[in-house]
Formats: sequence, structure tokens, C-alpha cells
Amino acid sequence: MVTLSIVLPISLSACKKEEIELPGVETLDVKDVRRTNAQLDGSKIAIDTSFQTSYGFCWDIESLPTMDDNIGHVVAFDVSGDDGLYFRAYVQGLIPGTTYYVRAYATNLDGTAYGVEK
Repeated sequence: MVTLSIVLPISLSACKKEEIELPGVETLDVKDVRRTNAQLDGSKIAIDTSFQTSYGFCWDIESLPTMDDNIGHVVAFDVSGDDGLYFRAYVQGLIPGTTYYVRAYATNLDGTAYGVEK
């Protein structure tokens, strides 16, 4: 009895995980400030925003607010046309005479990035 072995060349290629970077985000000027509310505007500055899962604003009475330690945060909505780069939110329930610090945020699979404080 003869045993025949056949060796076939097999090419294995590793699946490369697509690299995702923290999103870019910019805090724009706070507008329409009234006694207890304000309009917040932001801009997505990353080239590829398809991996962003959420974006909005966080605020606090302490400098450099984050999503973890802030008084409040709100998810924003798109306000620009087809490009989808600008977003806005309205904050209510602010205490008159109180200084608030606000930053835009954008979150993706890698984490959360923040814009400069306003």
C-alpha cells in the first residue's frame, strides 16, 4: 500500500484592524446667552467622521469639564447642510450669575476628544 501526500500552497493573510484615531472637535463661540440658557456650537474637524458615535458639549463650574465630572452634558444635532461638520445644542437651567466652562466633545471607538474650553 502506498500513501500519497498532497501539499497545497495556502496563503494566509492576517486581517488588519482598521486604525481609528480620536476624533477632532472644535468648540465654537457660545451664542445667544440668556438668563438661564445658551446656544452652543461646535465643529467636527476630523477628516473621517464616520467612526464618531456621539458628539455634543459638556459644561461645569470648574475649568476643563469632561463627560465624567461635569455638571451637565448634552448630545448635539447637526446644523450644517450636506457636509455635516457643524453641530449645535441648547442648554437650559443655568443659574444666573454663575460662570460656566464648556467644551465640545466627540466620541468614537478609541475614546473621547475635547475641544478647547470656552
